Amino acid sequence: MERKESQIMTVNGITDKVSPNYTFYEFSKRTFDIVFSCAFLLISSPVILVTAILMQLESPGPVFYIQKRVGRYGKTFHLVKLRSMPPNAENNGPVLSREDGDGRVGRIGQFIRKSKIDELMQFINVLLGHMSVVGPRPERPFFVKLFSAQFPEFDKRHSVKPGITGLAQFKKLDAFQAFNRLRLDIFYIDHRSFGFDMKIIAHTAAFCIENLFKAGENFNSNNGEFKNRAIKSNNGSLMRKDSKEKATTV
Repeated sequence: MERKESQIMTVNGITDKVSPNYTFYEFSKRTFDIVFSCAFLLISSPVILVTAILMQLESPGPVFYIQKRVGRYGKTFHLVKLRSMPPNAENNGPVLSREDGDGRVGRIGQFIRKSKIDELMQFINVLLGHMSVVGPRPERPFFVKLFSAQFPEFDKRHSVKPGITGLAQFKKLDAFQAFNRLRLDIFYIDHRSFGFDMKIIAHTAAFCIENLFKAGENFNSNNGEFKNRAIKSNNGSLMRKDSKEKATTV
């Protein structure tokens, strides 16, 4: 039997085909997102509180780090994170970060990042409907423009809700591996299902537990000092003094 399909046109001109099976999937996914996010925020609230206090001791300032990101259909939203950098870290504009260090981040901040604790607040974005638990990671408008110019198929990522985790995250691909991340994101979009989402969540949980132990080991070694290095692209520094893509801290 031929599967019936309907088409919807996104604000960016992206056509997304939605079958009855995908309609049920979207309903199931949204239901899971709400239940899982409520439970996870409740369970992790003590961790969030302790982390916020420790970050204040290292670098006084706002608790949250709010940043504009591009979501489904190219619409922007404000992503919420626990702050892991000094409040003035991006005064000169956005910089790509990677898994092996960021010179702007201190001792506690590095632990927060490596353990992924800073991502916990994004479950608020899931509850608000901006994101899903599983999906391509949302990028900043500055980097969406940059990557879209390099990869014409990049906008396909915006045909689904962005996620807290995805294939590229537990494959340990950072923003400097944009093409490989894009391939995995498109593979996920083309093969997305509730079962696939559960597998990604299971792999992510194992990945986060491993990262938590590694972050603890790094924190205790060498008197807690992390090895940092400046982040530059092949074309030079991506830090732009004239960029307007700055985050807001509250």
